[in-house]
Amino acid sequence: MTALAAPLTTNPVGATNSDVTFTDPTTGQNYLLVIKGDMLAHSVNIVDVATGFTVAVMTRQWLNKTQLITGRQTYVVTIAPGMDMLIVAAVVIAMDERRNDGGA
Repeated sequence: MTALAAPLTTNPVGATNSDVTFTDPTTGQNYLLVIKGDMLAHSVNIVDVATGFTVAVMTRQWLNKTQLITGRQTYVVTIAPGMDMLIVAAVVIAMDERRNDGGA
């Protein structure tokens, strides 16, 4: 997969799932990722619908030193080999922004 060039959209499906769609600008192919889990539960899986494989796992660390001192959240993201890191970073940022804006 190539870097994300099209706008990233998230569509809340419920409290624990979201769909993320994007288009590969090189091939024009559409991709659908499903986010399964809950930011409040500290862990989410990002699954490629076409393959059924988990392409990334994100965990959120609560009340660590960084958050207590700076007020910033810390995320640990594990990305499967071959998955575009930029796409995963964009998904994590979008999830964090949606959570901060009161959407999740």
